Amino acid sequence: MLCNMSVKRMISVDVHSQHTPLTAPAAEWIDDEPVRNRVLSLVRPRDLAAIRPHLKKERLREHRVLFDVERQVGHVYFPESSIISLASVRGNRTAAVGTIGVEGMVGLGVFLGEGVSLVRATVHVPGVAHRMRAPTFRRLVREVAGFRQAMLSYTRSLIADLNRREDCGSAHLVEQRCARWLLVTSDRVGNATFPLTLEFLALMVGVRLGGVTVGVRALQDRRLVQYHHGHVEILDRRGLERATCECYHGLLVADSPLAVS
Repeated sequence: MLCNMSVKRMISVDVHSQHTPLTAPAAEWIDDEPVRNRVLSLVRPRDLAAIRPHLKKERLREHRVLFDVERQVGHVYFPESSIISLASVRGNRTAAVGTIGVEGMVGLGVFLGEGVSLVRATVHVPGVAHRMRAPTFRRLVREVAGFRQAMLSYTRSLIADLNRREDCGSAHLVEQRCARWLLVTSDRVGNATFPLTLEFLALMVGVRLGGVTVGVRALQDRRLVQYHHGHVEILDRRGLERATCECYHGLLVADSPLAVS
């Protein structure tokens, strides 16, 4: 994992973006479908109407690289059911930074004025996202007050999330942290079943593969989840919520409400 200072510099970022709460205000509509993305759902209706024509709904395939390190960012993305992993690349070394799902947006560096990307963004869980051209995004956050305020709210909550995640990593058991990350991932994709490798979970939880293997096995032994060939199924949602640390429950109410006035 990157050092804390480097991650916060990128804010691009993080990371589990966990959380602005996933319980969004009443959804508005884009292309005749409700908006699930948390950032877009914070934008008041008249401002959403101004940015709506510039959003393109797209299905992202697994392993697609959306943008790379030291490259210009052509588009920003607002995930609906996809999850994007972020990584730092230095020479031949790649270090996981975190993931972003329905609660956030991919390309926050553009909002923060970065000329090129500090991370590689890759589709980890395939699904739907709303795409916007980066130059258009820059213009709209300048011109549309509600859109700019939604981005500021997201950025503030993201910084707070980084601090909460650090505290969780030092205070709670690996099994609890695994349970939290599995719940967050399920929330993001809107499904109890999703693809996940133990290697990737170990990177996200911040422990060695052996430690996360023991943690997932403990959850399986309690019949809370089932892991098989790179896929996880949550069998007992309530039981898994009881097995996680208080950080997950705190994320559901932290920074709420974030609705833009």
